[in-house]
Amino acid sequence: MNLARYFLFSASLLLLASSCSRTILEISTLEDDKEYYNGNEVVGKADSSALVFVEYVGQNSFEYVFYVQIENLSDRTYLYTADNNHLKTYHTKKALDNNEHNNHTSAVDPEKKLEKINSNITARNTNHAISTGCNCLGGLFSAVSSINSDEEENDVIDWIESQEAENIDYENDMNKLHYEREFWKTEVLRRNTLHPGDVIGGLVFFNKDFYARYFKVFINVNSAKFKFLYQQKKVKRIAKAK
Repeated sequence: MNLARYFLFSASLLLLASSCSRTILEISTLEDDKEYYNGNEVVGKADSSALVFVEYVGQNSFEYVFYVQIENLSDRTYLYTADNNHLKTYHTKKALDNNEHNNHTSAVDPEKKLEKINSNITARNTNHAISTGCNCLGGLFSAVSSINSDEEENDVIDWIESQEAENIDYENDMNKLHYEREFWKTEVLRRNTLHPGDVIGGLVFFNKDFYARYFKVFINVNSAKFKFLYQQKKVKRIAKAK
């Protein structure tokens, strides 16, 4: 399928940290009708209701990451959610041939992910307020006590240093959480109402199955189900010479 109608939306992949495992997974499509976009395999499928492109873009320690683009070709309006995307894994060729999947999972829900991140932001703000209050009270108590004691003066310095360390940790934690929230808000394919002719695109995450040899990605649009077949191979990391 020609890629003329494939528009790669801006996608920051900074969250795709490589796995710490000595074994990495090599993923490739088994679809015949594949093309390449910036070195990555892209497969497009269509019927009268929709045009769907799927591109495997990478993995992190626990998830496969795909870029998915959907164009509504029908005259109907429908709601897209993460539940529209599924992944089935097969541990053997026999299981694949018999269509007996070993695992079946839905895509990671970005709305739930954002709820979790917002909850973490609230919790970190609360912890910072508590830590700051404790450090202030401890420093004040030590300052009063240090009037008659040189040793207590060192305690004041300890409380100040403790608060400075907390401020640094708090800033780093909040920067990370706000970055993650922005990433999941803007780069991931979220809940969308698709009117006739609308096009949406974004990243889709699935939990990894390290034992899979094959897996199928399913993108459901209206009543149509688009299936994309992939092969997975384990590749040993080569240890660097010292």
